[in-house]
Amino acid sequence: MRILAVLMFFLLPVLSQAQSEVNTIAFGSCAFQFGKQQIWNAVDSNKADCWIWLGDNIYGDTKDVEVLRSKYQKLAQNERYSRFCGKIPMYATWDDHDYGWNNDGKNYPIKEDSKLAFLEFFEEPANSPRWDRNGVYTSYDIGSGEKSIKLILLDTRYNRDDPSPDGDVLGPEQWAWL
Repeated sequence: MRILAVLMFFLLPVLSQAQSEVNTIAFGSCAFQFGKQQIWNAVDSNKADCWIWLGDNIYGDTKDVEVLRSKYQKLAQNERYSRFCGKIPMYATWDDHDYGWNNDGKNYPIKEDSKLAFLEFFEEPANSPRWDRNGVYTSYDIGSGEKSIKLILLDTRYNRDDPSPDGDVLGPEQWAWL
């Protein structure tokens, strides 16, 4: 069986010119860490001001945190990705594959270890509230002036109930924060 994953990316022009340093936001998901990831050259050439990871940043698909960490390391070693890192700010949340297991939620057995691996890989500052939250949800103020952007990244895995008509995706803490 051959696995094919595509890193999709989109550019979103931001209608704020004079009062904000952010004019173009690039965002995407579904990065297979073993691929060539030629997309980073395209994102770079389009002069994006920031990159937003929407999830599936890697395909962990494991219940072993060391395997998860090794897959993040594989992404970090990708030549195109490593050249791109540091050029513009990156903001990230996760989905199921980088959380650890396809379609898993709050019953994923290593969710706290997975969260630590995620935050360490994305170099989350030590004083960030994400370290103490039930999940990786957060928000950022991007740009400046009256046309600044509030970026809200939700976590739809850490507290996700098993599918049911009455199931919850965010959990009480994240709902209260939101």
